[in-house]
Order: sequence, then structure tokens, then C-alpha cells
Amino acid sequence: MWFLFPLACSPSAPPAPNPQAPPSEPAAEPAPETATRSATVTDNAPPQITSVTLEPEAPTQADEIYLTVKVEDPELDPLTPTYRWFVNGEEAGEVTGLRFPAGRLKHGDTVHVEIEVADDGPPARARTRTVTIVNRPPVIDPNCARPSYIDGFSMKAEDPDGDPIIWRTEGQPPGFSIEKTGILRYEARRDTPAGSYLIGIIAEDGNGGWSRLDLKIDVAAGSDAARAVAP
Repeated sequence: MWFLFPLACSPSAPPAPNPQAPPSEPAAEPAPETATRSATVTDNAPPQITSVTLEPEAPTQADEIYLTVKVEDPELDPLTPTYRWFVNGEEAGEVTGLRFPAGRLKHGDTVHVEIEVADDGPPARARTRTVTIVNRPPVIDPNCARPSYIDGFSMKAEDPDGDPIIWRTEGQPPGFSIEKTGILRYEARRDTPAGSYLIGIIAEDGNGGWSRLDLKIDVAAGSDAARAVAP
């Protein structure tokens, strides 16, 4: 006869820890993937206006006014200039170049220019000094320096700016005068002392411009106009 006896199975115990073994470190987590991007940035060097000149310094109505601008650009970029001309503070939009034509201004007008020079970035800016259109004095005809007679002789002068001529005299003897038209008059006086007179014939334009011609005449005591002649 067979007997079956159940076998008691006891669970196996975990191995005892080794006191000399270092503690295990936790596994490092994988680093996240990072995207890298390379970029090239170039800073634009703007142009520089190194000098501006406006000439002539004292222009007249007959002068062309011209602008000179010197510019430097470190990168030698193509440059776009802009010139804005101003007359008496108002922009003269019809003039945009380096020259202001002659004959468009009158004496007393003021002129300056504002400049911009640009590449692909912000422009460089400058402003010129202000110039003033100056007055030109009248010019007396040099042929009037030695008249063959005095009374009725017509003085001649021209004003390059077109201003009307205003005549006057200085140092004349009694009875000597000049009309508004420039005609000399001499009315003899018996009390006129004899002698030589250096008469200043002056032509003015009313704007501070003038010219003078000195006329020397010899007058005999009590002489009439016919004998008062230039030597």
C-alpha cells in the first residue's frame, strides 16, 4: 500500500545585501533632443556725410549756386542722395540737383540745402550754411568822365539788378544840380567864386549800392554855364 505525504515547501529568502557594495544609482533619463540653428547677422554700416559746401559765399542774381557733398561708405554700397533746396525758408521743389540756376533769385533772398544720403539703411543727413543773395551796385558809364560841356549833359548808368537809378551830387558849386534823369544843370551866378570844383556824381540803387564818378570843373567868377566845362 502506498501512502502519499505532502511535501512542505518553504519560500526561498532573498539574498542578504552586501554591506560593501555601493548603492546603485538610478538610471539617467535620456536628454531631450534639441534643435540647433545657425544664423549669420551682418550689421550695415551707414554712410557718413563728411562735408558740404555751398558756393559762392556771396552770390548775386547772376550767379549759379552750386552744392558740393562728400560722402564715405565703409561697405561701398550704392548710395541714393536727396537734395532739398530752400529759398527764404520755403522748399523750392523744382530744383533737386546740385545746382540752383542763375536768374531766379533777387537780392536779399536766402538759400540753404538739406541733404540725405542713404544705402539700404537709415540715411545720413546734413544741412548747409545759409547764403544771402547780395545787391550789385549801379555802374556809371566811364565815357561820362570827361564831358565837353556841363549844362544839359546826360549822365548814364546801369544797374545790373534792374533797380532804378537815383542821382545826387556832392561838392558842387552854387547853381549846379542833377535831374532825376541824370541830366546835369548849371545856372550861373555872379556871386559864384572862381575856382576848381571836384564834384561827386553819385548813382544809387536804393538798396545800399552806389557808384561815384568825380567830375572836375573850373569856374570863372560870375561865369555862365557855357564857360563851366571840364578841363
